[in-house]
Amino acid sequence: MSRRPKSRSQGDRFYRNGRKRGAEYKAIGIFAIAGLVAAGFVGIAATHVNTDVDNTTGCPSDNRSPEAHTFILVDETDKLNATDLRYTEALIRTEYMNLPLHGRLTVRNILADPNAASEIVVCRMADRAKRGDINANDGKIKRDFQKVAGVRLDRLMDELAAAPVQDASPILESVASVMDRPDFGSMISSRRMIIISDLAQHSDLVSDYGRGRHLSDEARDLLERDMVGVQVRLHYIRRPSLSRVQGPAHKDSWIQQFQHMNVDDVVIGHDINMGEISKREVWTDVS
Repeated sequence: MSRRPKSRSQGDRFYRNGRKRGAEYKAIGIFAIAGLVAAGFVGIAATHVNTDVDNTTGCPSDNRSPEAHTFILVDETDKLNATDLRYTEALIRTEYMNLPLHGRLTVRNILADPNAASEIVVCRMADRAKRGDINANDGKIKRDFQKVAGVRLDRLMDELAAAPVQDASPILESVASVMDRPDFGSMISSRRMIIISDLAQHSDLVSDYGRGRHLSDEARDLLERDMVGVQVRLHYIRRPSLSRVQGPAHKDSWIQQFQHMNVDDVVIGHDINMGEISKREVWTDVS
């Protein structure tokens, strides 16, 4: 029987199956933001933990497979406004904060040229909540991060607001690329895919423009993957310029797209905690 979240924002679309849950333009801005997030967590939190970790990522030095891997795809094929940038930053921090110890967070952009995409990787390190150490002050970790990265984050948000519009938005191609990664395979106990996008798919293989998205047999073969065991959260960016594409039918088409690929559950909307049954801490104090 389907399970429903205890609460979710009005307008969210939700699906859960019965299985166990488990471009020439490189938009530097969001990955600099994500990089600062990673650097803040690694450089500051690592001072409180005596663990053998990689100093650049906070991940265990022995390259063990993580218990959990959250993969965030940020659509950089059109600019984000200031509200969307703050939302994206808070979402990145919140997803990091709610990983188990040594869980992995990867942030990657969606570009017209997938080969030009770049990524940031950071692993969850111990704080007071994770190791029971009263000497580790959660509030101080946050304040230290803001002191290191706050001003630069504001400046980078301004740069992102002027990012150029690109001529393609290969969303399904990016999803397939994530699913093909060895560090996002079925051996990972908990896998989450987060997509921040207007979801206006547009590539040589398939497009939401014109008559709407229809996958040919060739496109299905190239783009669709078996996503059993993956939770999907689609953070829907509304754009006035896409009024003929976006709307309830467009959202439902994406729910159906991921249902067809056998995801454990998929939620679409615009709420950092949408679809989460258990209460999660949200990191909202962003610049």
